[in-house]
Amino acid sequence: MPSVQEVKYREQYVAAFEANPGFLRQAVTSEVINQGGQLVFLVAGSGNRSAVTRGSNGLIPVADDSQTQVPVTLAASYDKQVRNGFDIFTAQSDQLTIMRNNGVAVMNRKIDDVILQGMYAGSISISGTVTMSKTTANIISTKLRNAHAGEADRGNLFCALSNAAWAYMTDITSFANVNYSDTGGSMQNGVPVQGMWKYWMGINWAEHPGLTGVGTSSCACVAWHRNAMGHTISPSGVSAEMGQVPGEDASYVLHKVYHGAALLQNSGIIQFTHDDSAYS
Repeated sequence: MPSVQEVKYREQYVAAFEANPGFLRQAVTSEVINQGGQLVFLVAGSGNRSAVTRGSNGLIPVADDSQTQVPVTLAASYDKQVRNGFDIFTAQSDQLTIMRNNGVAVMNRKIDDVILQGMYAGSISISGTVTMSKTTANIISTKLRNAHAGEADRGNLFCALSNAAWAYMTDITSFANVNYSDTGGSMQNGVPVQGMWKYWMGINWAEHPGLTGVGTSSCACVAWHRNAMGHTISPSGVSAEMGQVPGEDASYVLHKVYHGAALLQNSGIIQFTHDDSAYS
């Protein structure tokens, strides 16, 4: 009789491919709220008024600032997983670790999606469908600066691109060549550091897998100034609770976050539709 071969199972699991971004919060105006269901942001400026001379009556005309209050309403987002004890005991690999890590990915996607949906509420866009090029980058940069967004500060302009749009960007010599571009990254104290973002033309660029329509002929990419988008979150951020279901021989992992986002300044967000289809 032929021998029966023993089947071995690798103890450590291999993570499945899935979007796990969770970095947009670092690129917007995010505020922690200790309690309450709504946080109100105040957007204040001069209204781009000009200095004046004294009037004919000899008095200096009185000016007024532009002040707008924008509310951000919090909502609760959850991800709950439950597995019975026997399935955990007999299954391959550490099931609780799998549940915990998968929950973090789910919550990261949700936070970024809430922020993106707030950005998509903006009304300024580049007409038509584009493929990423130096010309498109010029238009994005010009539109933001025409709105006086990012005129005097480095590191507060951002652009989220699809994977295909990023691939087109790498064909632009000045973007691809490290001699002409800085490498940005995750934010530390409001400053991009090496890793996630790439600084070029005064804008921090990054790939984002959660854009609406990614991989299609109508992917919604977006560029913005940090002060154009407000986000609020509970002090604990994404929290995880693990425990036993009483009397059920089951374990659960519950991830939660209380958060919200809203458009603060329409002029500081530029949307454009990118054609990903040729590369997807």
